[in-house]
Amino acid sequence: LSKSEDELFAGLHSKHRNVIRKAEKENVQIKMGKDFFDDCYCLIEETFRRQKKSFLSFEELSDLHVALNGNIEYFIAMKDYIMQGGAILVWNKDYASYYLFGGSIDHPFTGSLNLLQWKAICEMKNRGVAFYDFLGARLDPEKGSKLEGIQRFKERFGGDLETGYLWKYIYKPFKYF
Repeated sequence: LSKSEDELFAGLHSKHRNVIRKAEKENVQIKMGKDFFDDCYCLIEETFRRQKKSFLSFEELSDLHVALNGNIEYFIAMKDYIMQGGAILVWNKDYASYYLFGGSIDHPFTGSLNLLQWKAICEMKNRGVAFYDFLGARLDPEKGSKLEGIQRFKERFGGDLETGYLWKYIYKPFKYF
């Protein structure tokens, strides 16, 4: 995020720039703050349910909010008073912002989620954060898979992809099963 906002925007894929401009023109609004905690939780939990995945309980996310002592932010995209999508970011003022969770309605308005991410990136830049990390990018997803679409969405924001490692350990095998 060391580049200017104009340079960052120019670095976006042309499709992303176009749909972001369209979403702004069509009056998609991006809301931010802890007042949108409940809305984010509901959107993300519903997205995880559609994907048949488990998500944090409301209490667990509340505990995370307290534990992070203000270094967590909630974003909502709205179109005609209908929530389109939400994102939860954790961040450290001097280093990085991590896209932790996201969710959307079944068929969000075109560009609303692109605009949400763009505004989140700009907000983190304005806070002096040095890096924005989408977390969970796949370097070689299966062609035609959902992961490929998610990867393409993330790549088109113009960042550099870096190889990382994922470490998993099952603490409670019965609960994991």
